[in-house]
Amino acid sequence: MANTFTSIIPTILASGLEVLRESCATLRAVNTSYSAQAREVGDTITIPQPIAQTVAAVSPSNTPPANTDTTPTTVTIPLDKWKKTDFQMSNKDELEINKGNFVNSQAGEAVRALANQIDADLLDTATADSGVYNHIGTAGTTPFASESAFQTNWQKGARKVLRQGLARFGPDIYCVIDEDAEGNLSSLTQFTDADRRGDAAGMIEGEIGRKMGSTWLVNQNVRSFTGGTLTNGSGKLAKVNGAVSADATTMAIDDSSLSGTLVDGDVFTVAGVSGYFIVTNGTQTASGNAIAAVNFSPAAPTGGFDDNAVITFAADHVANLAFHRNAFALAFAPIAGTGLDSGSSITDPETGVSLRLKVTEEYYQTTWRWDVLYGVKCIRPALACRILG
Repeated sequence: MANTFTSIIPTILASGLEVLRESCATLRAVNTSYSAQAREVGDTITIPQPIAQTVAAVSPSNTPPANTDTTPTTVTIPLDKWKKTDFQMSNKDELEINKGNFVNSQAGEAVRALANQIDADLLDTATADSGVYNHIGTAGTTPFASESAFQTNWQKGARKVLRQGLARFGPDIYCVIDEDAEGNLSSLTQFTDADRRGDAAGMIEGEIGRKMGSTWLVNQNVRSFTGGTLTNGSGKLAKVNGAVSADATTMAIDDSSLSGTLVDGDVFTVAGVSGYFIVTNGTQTASGNAIAAVNFSPAAPTGGFDDNAVITFAADHVANLAFHRNAFALAFAPIAGTGLDSGSSITDPETGVSLRLKVTEEYYQTTWRWDVLYGVKCIRPALACRILG
C-alpha cells in the first residue's frame, strides 16, 4: 500500500535532521545554545555578556567593604533571516514515482540547501560591519604552503592572536579553511606522517582533524572578501590625518595621492600600534586625496594613532577563519504559526536548528516547503582571526 503524505511526515522530519547534521560542520563549531519561543521574523534575542572582574587584597576588619556593582553588557541578535526552499509534485508525478522514497531524498536536498545558506550567512558575518578585525597572512597567497609558512600563519600568527584575545584553548578552537588551504596543509609532513601527527588518519582517511590546538574544517563556503578600491598610487595605503586619541572610533585619513573607496569589512593596521582594526561605516570615497571620517572598531588603544602614521589596508582575500566557538552566535527560533497549514516543526538537539516542514495540497499538486528562522552575529570578534588567502 502506498504511503500517504501524513504517514511519511515524521520520517521526512527525521531524515531532514540526518542531512542537517551531515551538512553543518561549521554550525557545530559556533555557539547555538541561544533559544527562543515561537517568534516572527524581525524579533530579537538578547544575550548577556560577562564583564572583566577585578581582584583586591583582603584587609580583615569589623566593617566589610562596600560591594562593587556589576553591570553585564548585552548583545542583541535580530532574527532577521527567514529562509525557505520547496519542491512540488503534480498528481501525475505522484502516480509515476515511489512517493515515499522520492520525497524523502528530495527533502534531504532541500535541508542541505538550507544548511548551506545558514553556513554562508555565518561566514559572511566575519567580513561584515563589526566583524572579525584580526588578520594574519598575505592577501592573495594561499596559507600553509610550507612548514615555515604554517608556523607563520598559525603557530606565530592566528594562534598567537587568539591567545592575545584571551581565547581559552582546548576543544572549542576551530579553523575553517577552503580547499586550497587544505591542499597545502595535507602536503605537510606534520599532518601526514604518522610519527609526526601521532596517528595514521592523515594517510588513511585524508582528513586533518584535530591537530596543533585546533580542529580543522574544510568548507566550500569560505568567503572571498572584496574590499574597497582605495590606493595611494603604490598600494592600499593611507596616512592618519590628525592624531587620534585613545578610545576614539573615528579618524580622518589622507595621502599625497589618494583615490578609491573603503567599505564595511576592510581591515587594517596602523604603524606603531599593536592590534588590528575594521572599517564599520559603509562605503567611503576619497575626495581631494582624503576621507574625512572613517569609523572603525575596536577603539584606538592607549596612546592612540600618531598623525601621519601609515595605515595598511588588507587587499582582497579569501577569509579563512580561526576562532573560539564563542566568537559567533547563531540563534534559531521555531516559527509561529496557527491553523491547518501551520506545518510541523522540529528542533535538533545536536545543532540547535529549528526546522519547519509544511505540506500543502494545492490545485492538482502538492508542495513541500522547509523553512527556518534565525539570526547570526559576531559577538566577540577578539576571539577570531582571518587567515588571509
